[in-house]
Amino acid sequence: MMPWLRLGTRSIAETCGSATSPNTSTQENTISNPIVSVIVPVHNAEKYLVQCLSSILGQTLQDIEVICVNDNSSDGSETILEQFSKEDSRLRVLRSPGLGAGGARNIGLESAQGEYLSFLDADDFFEADMLESAVAKAKEDQSDIVVYGSWLYDTVRQANRQAKWMLKTECLPEGRPFAPSEIADCLFNVFGNYTWNKLFRTSLVREKGILFQEISRTNDLFFTCTALTQADLISVIDKTFAHYRIATQTSLQSTNDRDPLSFLKAFDALHVFLEFNDLLPQYEESFDNHLVDAVCANIASVHTPDSVRLIRGAAIGSVESKYGILSQKRGLIHNQTQLEEYESLLSDDMTTFLFKQTKSLRSQLEDSYWYTDWCDWKRWTLEVELETQRRQAKSLQQDLIARENELRELKATFAVRAGNKVLAAKNRLRRQ
Repeated sequence: MMPWLRLGTRSIAETCGSATSPNTSTQENTISNPIVSVIVPVHNAEKYLVQCLSSILGQTLQDIEVICVNDNSSDGSETILEQFSKEDSRLRVLRSPGLGAGGARNIGLESAQGEYLSFLDADDFFEADMLESAVAKAKEDQSDIVVYGSWLYDTVRQANRQAKWMLKTECLPEGRPFAPSEIADCLFNVFGNYTWNKLFRTSLVREKGILFQEISRTNDLFFTCTALTQADLISVIDKTFAHYRIATQTSLQSTNDRDPLSFLKAFDALHVFLEFNDLLPQYEESFDNHLVDAVCANIASVHTPDSVRLIRGAAIGSVESKYGILSQKRGLIHNQTQLEEYESLLSDDMTTFLFKQTKSLRSQLEDSYWYTDWCDWKRWTLEVELETQRRQAKSLQQDLIARENELRELKATFAVRAGNKVLAAKNRLRRQ
């Protein structure tokens, strides 16, 4: 078993930038000995909250508690939460004074009573058998963490597409639970730093004193990555159980642009944790790959020139000075395409970098057009094939009807002939 974290609660809170906050419940009744505590931070989520809560309370595993932390919502979320809590005693409502999703989850953690922990954002939803499947896997393997696949749910198109990058099974030991040290070079890269595609053993989180950061976004990276390093065994279910909602923003001005450097606070905290607990030599390669991936992903996710400049400036300055990816660790980066993009971000002037980005996007768009054309052609060929099969089926049906008519005629003819023969035989007998 891995040694306990040497970061105490206070040190972790300082590292994460978290603070202890009071909370209150809207009801006194609690669920005795629930198997799973599902923690949902809620902030102005009335549009999607009903679907989210229904997907949890409708789980095939019924022995659960749902802890919703209303983080200073100003819309109708509170009313929805109160109504659900009245109708189902398994749901409790706590309040947070606007700490953000990380702080709200920490409040939920304090009161969680389940053997396992599950987390869901208020605009996402689960498949009905997710918790039952994950708990069964955890108990079967005696694992501390269970990871499963996720869908990206497009709100505009109301359609799913699989997020394979959230669970890279090709990098994992096949068909068995495994220790994090077995995949030390890619531990942070194969699962994603999200909590909603994972089930955690509560005792692991409590014993290790693992908390969420109170930062505007990427607040689950520290929690997830530290938990992964501290698990004895990790199990994987190669099925998609969680639906992560995308395309909910009506404006280009997203949360990413409000605090574009927030994700670097998460990586800095994780690096401090690994270094302080003598885990950095073991997981440094995975950390560096995850960091390069995050820098490139965040560049792609922002929408304003100022955000691009801020991330680029931070990468050139603080990121390289602290971690030395290009100067010392170039050979440790697995994805060469991503390494080239990262290098372009740091070494090219802004005009050249943006030109390359535009060219890359144009190429992706062309690929998208090509794929759309291919899909249209494939659909047309299938429609032609289907129409041909329909005609063949109609022809066969007509042939079948003709054969049935011939059979009826033969039967009738046979009956007439047989009847005539019987009548002739009777006449012969009478004459005799």
